Amino acid sequence: MSNLRNLFITVLLQVLLPVVLSLQATAQSKVSFSFSLQTRSSTSAGVFKKDGTLVRTIWSGESLNAGSHIKTWDGLDNEGMSVQDNYDIKVLSNNLTYNWEGVIGNTLSNTRGSFERIYGMAFSGNNGYVALG
Repeated sequence: MSNLRNLFITVLLQVLLPVVLSLQATAQSKVSFSFSLQTRSSTSAGVFKKDGTLVRTIWSGESLNAGSHIKTWDGLDNEGMSVQDNYDIKVLSNNLTYNWEGVIGNTLSNTRGSFERIYGMAFSGNNGYVALG
């Protein structure tokens, strides 16, 4: 049991769709967590200090089907160093769709146009940001 390390991790969810998440610490400081998605969604997860600083990106922009999922985190930060106790795992999911309605002043009869693919999303407070390309 000396290889076990007690991790006290508070789970915070930042979601646009409901997600249920649970955690379990295992040997070698690995943390398993499970969550459920109501619909197929693009998901990202990270480990954060209590002050909100990101210390590890677990995954980013991974498309997952609806249903239950189990993921693990190895207990390390982005530099490969062991993370101390009392961190938050945040899971973000989204399933955005949008329709082109034209723009104000657009007199074209064709209301369809080309769209830039969304490559990333971030939320801070009440603000949302997208990376297009």
